Amino acid sequence: MVSHHTQADILSIEALLNCYLREVALPNQWLSFIPTPRSGYRAELTLTAQACSLYFYVHSVSATANYHYLRLPSQSPTGPELDPDRLAVLLLTELCHLEDQDDCVELLEQIRCSRTVMTRILEHKSHARPLPNGVVDAFVESERAMTVGHRYHPTPKARQGMSEQELFDFSPEHDARFQWRCFSIPREWYRSRGDVDLQTFIRTQWMPELDLDEDRALLPVHPWQARFLAEQDEIRDWLRTGALLDHGSAGQKLYATSSLRSCYHPDLDYFVKGSLNVRLTNCVRKNAIYELDTAVALSDAIRPLAEPMRDQGFTLMYEPAYQSLDSDRGIARDWVEGFSFIARENRFRDEQLGHRPVMAGALFAPQPGGESLIRAEIAAAGGVLKTGYFNAALLWFNALLDVMVEPTMRLYFEHGVVLEPHLQNGLIGLKRHLPVHYYYRDMEGTKLVPEQWPAALLPELSEQALSSVYYDADKGWNRVCYCLFLNTLAQAVFYIGGGDELLERSLWRAVADYLDELSVRLPAGRERLQALLSSAYLPNKANLLVRFRKQADRQAGYVMTANPIRRAHTDTRPVRPQEPLDAAV
Repeated sequence: MVSHHTQADILSIEALLNCYLREVALPNQWLSFIPTPRSGYRAELTLTAQACSLYFYVHSVSATANYHYLRLPSQSPTGPELDPDRLAVLLLTELCHLEDQDDCVELLEQIRCSRTVMTRILEHKSHARPLPNGVVDAFVESERAMTVGHRYHPTPKARQGMSEQELFDFSPEHDARFQWRCFSIPREWYRSRGDVDLQTFIRTQWMPELDLDEDRALLPVHPWQARFLAEQDEIRDWLRTGALLDHGSAGQKLYATSSLRSCYHPDLDYFVKGSLNVRLTNCVRKNAIYELDTAVALSDAIRPLAEPMRDQGFTLMYEPAYQSLDSDRGIARDWVEGFSFIARENRFRDEQLGHRPVMAGALFAPQPGGESLIRAEIAAAGGVLKTGYFNAALLWFNALLDVMVEPTMRLYFEHGVVLEPHLQNGLIGLKRHLPVHYYYRDMEGTKLVPEQWPAALLPELSEQALSSVYYDADKGWNRVCYCLFLNTLAQAVFYIGGGDELLERSLWRAVADYLDELSVRLPAGRERLQALLSSAYLPNKANLLVRFRKQADRQAGYVMTANPIRRAHTDTRPVRPQEPLDAAV
């Protein structure tokens, strides 16, 4: 793409425009395409309230609004490309009209913040780094490689509340490693839950240098959060009276992961997921008080269902314990949430694991200065299999479907467990560059269908916690469909295909064939799976609209997006190249 824009400008425009096209323009039929004498298509986007059009050029027409932009938007077919601020104002002004609102300042600021953060990241990391061979190195590098964020979020790298220096200090894209800061409180103020003694974990593994009396409980806190808390008047009073003691930075230096608030060290038994009063993309990333209990309760409840799937290549990373201040002592909710951390099982300690765990969001995304990481992995797999890229891509993709789709569907249909397997929650275990395992993390987004999980099965949860964890069957199905098919597989198809229409059709045909076969193996899901194969639309989470409406992420609605699986299921055209697969495969 020839452009005067920086790479951060281009990627920010793509994210915002893709959201707008998928959530607003396509449902309202405001987008049209004209084949051009050159390769690709000229697109015209009508903005009805402003009586104007935007023009841009794309490689090909995409049912799921996954576009490779050959030229960014302008207000005439040959006019100058719009800068990111001007485009954002035009699109959000249109949304103000549609939504009968007159205020989009907050979202405009978040869009600018996201672009600024992305600019700093790309200045630091001007080219993609290949994924290393070691278990720990590959995992850590993949957490650093989500450099441009969610491609269908209007503010993919927004980090409101962090200074520029703090971005360097605490962001994985800047290779951040740091100690957490440790406080202590009287034991009677302390609360923990779960079958892990977190105080022993802290004292013996994480921060063994802190030799404190057992009558005080240790409260490690992310260093950004520690500074934020220490600035609050009530916390200053606790520090002044000695009820809260500040022991400074301590323990192992932890790697920042892509969520920023979850941190990792290869020698520790657990990841630690703290609170951050920072707005990242849509949400302020603190551990809500009810999420502390639900993380542990869901881990306990789902473990017996998910453990048998490990032999089939699926692992759920449980969150067996949390700790914080005791809310029963009248301590304010903000401080219970602010000082909390959740322990998540570390499955990536062993270099003998046999495969490299790699975050899906790193594989299926653009990288600075080059192609996505997935194409290099598939090319390497082709070398191992002694076949070309097309055949290797089909084999790679089918292997991914095996370890990711059936376990997720089985948990939903047979057990009423609604996972949220989006790109950042999923890690793919690669052996000889092919998928052999899928890891699901972050119990925060996991929900239950109430008909299959009556309150009597979850007696430890409050009414508020239960209301947060219950999704009716239809809402749960929307979430599973969106995360699997639009958030993950549509991105996989786009970046694996790299603009090859035949390969993209082949990959979607693989999805359709897999779901057709799965409907036979999974009687509980037969009706919904067959309906999915024949439905004209898939539910797409409205990330732009929920942010525009200033709603919590859990209030996000869905808009209908054309279903490429149905098209593939009914398409009778050949999808494989004419030459046969290599005999070596």
